Amino acid sequence: ERVQENAIKFNTEFEDELHRVMIHGVLHLIGYKDKKPSEKALMRKKEEACLSLWQLKPKG
Repeated sequence: ERVQENAIKFNTEFEDELHRVMIHGVLHLIGYKDKKPSEKALMRKKEEACLSLWQLKPKG
């Protein structure tokens, strides 16, 4: 449900948002946080790096 809402909100494909959310969750599991703006920026940077590693860069 959340993934579908995010996909609509951010104008992206469901599958792309699903990949991002999965990676986001794994980053939390290994200790990354996203409460502060600096943490959010680092989290987004790590998400992008992971997406590009697996060639899961958003299509849109």
